[in-house]
Amino acid sequence: MKKLIVALTLSISFISSLLAGDAERIFAEGNKAYQQKEFGKAIEIYEQLLASGWRSAELEYNLGNAWYRSDSPGRAVLHYERALLQSPDHVEAQRNLDFLRSKVKNEIERLPPFFLSKWWQSAKMALPPTSMGIMAMVLWWLGFGALAFWALGKSRAQKKWGLIAGIGLLVLSLLPFSLGLSRAGFEKILAWPF
Repeated sequence: MKKLIVALTLSISFISSLLAGDAERIFAEGNKAYQQKEFGKAIEIYEQLLASGWRSAELEYNLGNAWYRSDSPGRAVLHYERALLQSPDHVEAQRNLDFLRSKVKNEIERLPPFFLSKWWQSAKMALPPTSMGIMAMVLWWLGFGALAFWALGKSRAQKKWGLIAGIGLLVLSLLPFSLGLSRAGFEKILAWPF
């Protein structure tokens, strides 16, 4: 049994050393294609290495360079970041990443805010939080009054309108309550010492 385990261990290490040597040979082919300015071919070779499971900071860095030379800065950023994850002190990858980020910063335009967000911001600034709280409480108590009218009403129409008004006012009371909480949180952030 021990001989079988030793034989398996030796054969696995032999196969892995062969595969590592094969991966290094393929990596050298990718580097050669890159030096010959065949960036598409270099990308294919490097991607093939990644698909086989071989990982290294140099592979990610070279792949980032190849993607950059192929006019695909987004993919280049991805691979530079992966290189830095594997080797945080990789100076060239950090330099190239900083260069690409500085180049891309000015090309991104901000989207306009969503119309409901703009409405919410203007509504929360309409009244102070205490006024919003008072409005919420008035609507809350009116809602309970309407529900009492529903419970004590004599006719079917009184009960119907009491129920509709009660539920509607209770739900409506949530709006000023939420706006007041949002405004209070906003004021708390503004008052925070920096």
